[in-house]
This record gives sequence, structure tokens and C-alpha cells, in this order.
Amino acid sequence: MRKRIVMLAMAAVLCAALMSGCGTSGKGPGVSEELSEGASGVVAEVTSDSESASEPASEATEDGSDVGSSEQASGEETGSEKSDDDVVDLTIPASFAGQEINQERVDLIVQKNGWISGKYNEADDTITYYMTRKQYNELIEKTKAEIRKNLQQFVDSKTFPGVTKVETNDDFTEFKVYCESKENAAGYGAFLYICQAQAATYGMIVGSDVHYHVDFIDESTGEVFDSYDSADAGKK
Repeated sequence: MRKRIVMLAMAAVLCAALMSGCGTSGKGPGVSEELSEGASGVVAEVTSDSESASEPASEATEDGSDVGSSEQASGEETGSEKSDDDVVDLTIPASFAGQEINQERVDLIVQKNGWISGKYNEADDTITYYMTRKQYNELIEKTKAEIRKNLQQFVDSKTFPGVTKVETNDDFTEFKVYCESKENAAGYGAFLYICQAQAATYGMIVGSDVHYHVDFIDESTGEVFDSYDSADAGKK
């Protein structure tokens, strides 16, 4: 339980910082996410208003309108369903916006990021943001850049003794954490929380369940001396 609380807290800090624009350059949109409670990890409610336009035949239904999914449409798709101007809504827990939330603060966040609108849902303590698909895609790219920067800052800070480098795949489901040596890796175990938080953050944005794998590697030998896979969480 303590491990999960630490992960959530770290993800929330990162999300709040991105949302408010802290530590970022340029004028891109901030970050918004939703964390579910299930062991599967993170699910963001992301939908497109274009789905309400009269549904054509079965192939459109098959395509699905979930922005967060990584579906690759067959080349025959016209692209009209995927216009940059489509309106996407993203629902997150209010806690991930940082500070005490109310409609006034939501409006300020929307204004700062140039999104269409936002609504604080008091009934379930969530926020729904509305933005164009182009803005949503920019948000994803900004999140990727911020996560990579965040990981590097943790390595450079020497907060985790022995951790020298981190490599990830594009969707932050695989992490390779390099340590000076198997014997001199005092901080590697705690670094797992960092990887968990980054995976959770990205999963929140794209609306996918978080399944991630972390390998700890002895830099001098290339040996994988320890691993963690979220699919094994809770198993004995």
C-alpha cells in the first residue's frame, strides 16, 4: 500500500507541475490525467465529440472513437473523423490539477493552455477539459518530453546512488535502469517508484491501462540483476 501511495503522490506532483507550466518552456498545453484505483493502473476518460455525428456503417464503429487508444486505421480512412479541429474531452481527478480546485482555477488553467473550456465536476471531484485534437496531440508530445527530462533530472541529482542512466521505449511501458554495478546500486530499488510514476503519468494522458516492465542492469557487465513487472504485482 505504501508503495502505491508514493507512486500516486509522485505522479500527482509531476502532473500538477506540468499542468501549471512549471519547469517547461514554450507555450504548449499543460498536462491532465486520471488515475483509476484498479491494479491495472491508470485509465483516463478521453472521448471525441465527433463520435456523436451520425455513425456510418459498421467499419466506423469498429474504428472506435477513443482518443487514448493506439488504433491504426487502415489506409482507407478518409481522415474526416480524425480532424485536428475535432473536440476531445479529457476527464481527470481534481487532485491532479494541484492546489485546492474550483471552477475559477479550472478556467485559469484553460486560459493558460489555450484550450476550449473546462468544467469542475463537484459530484465526483473530477475535472473535464475540452480541447482540439491538435492540442491533445501536442499535450501527448509535451508529456513525453517532460517525462524524459524528469527521469534525467532524477539521475543527475544523484538522489538514487548508483543509478547512472535510464532508457525507455516511446510509450513508457519499458524501462532500463543502468547502475554502476550490481554491488554498488544502493538507490536502485527506490528508483522503481520513479519509473512507476512516469508510466502512470503517460498512461493517464493517453487513456490506456498501465502495464510496465523495469529492468535493472549492471552497467559494467550488461547483466540484468533485477526486474519488476506490473503484471506480477500482488502475486506471491
